[in-house]
Amino acid sequence: MDTRNKNGKTARGLSHSHYGHRMRLKERYAREKNFDNFQPHEVLELLLFYVIPQRDTNAIAHELIDRFGSLEAVLNAPLKELEKVPWIKGSASLYLSLFNNLERFRQMNNDDLPDVLNSSEKIIEYIKPQYYGETTEVSRLICLSRDCRVLGCYKILEGTISYTSLNPRNIIDVVFRCNAPCVVLVHNHPVGSPMPSQNDVETTRSLIRLLSQIEVKVLDHIIISPAGECSMAKMPKYMMMFE
Repeated sequence: MDTRNKNGKTARGLSHSHYGHRMRLKERYAREKNFDNFQPHEVLELLLFYVIPQRDTNAIAHELIDRFGSLEAVLNAPLKELEKVPWIKGSASLYLSLFNNLERFRQMNNDDLPDVLNSSEKIIEYIKPQYYGETTEVSRLICLSRDCRVLGCYKILEGTISYTSLNPRNIIDVVFRCNAPCVVLVHNHPVGSPMPSQNDVETTRSLIRLLSQIEVKVLDHIIISPAGECSMAKMPKYMMMFE
């Protein structure tokens, strides 16, 4: 049965050509079973089919990628920024935010994550999922037992890390809560290199001094960035700080 009306629209309000395009894109994904041969805007367009049923999502997908720069940036974008794009309101913006958060949740709940963090590689493997898709600077404190088993992992700061921005009482409360003899400081550089800044180095020294007063050892300061990861305790320039 032809569902087009006199204006060439289907029952759902899409033009016949756009409706056919939707079907072809869905059939292509069903046939290929992955996104390997899709363009970023096509992936986004296909996702939007399920939350914007009555518009041509091709133009919306292009506008989103033009505005944010990439598919990854679209899926990482804050809700308020997404909602500045026409037709990305309410359920559509919330829907797009689900994908990166779902992947982050999946990674953080991976049964293969180590629970004994006795090397910088294992620390990075454990903590890296918590920074998946993170666009702001966040600092965390991993509390460890003497045999490096995870006792807890706590967010201690959002924003640029510095000793003056850290709350010493909050850090000590976290350590006492876990009864932790050892800790690892972690923060991220949302852009650029994972190499420590002078501010990072000074903050690390200050934290080591603070926690040494209660006989808690800082084992490492891990920095995560899109360009890679850095363990300050493994850098010859800084390893003496952690001994």
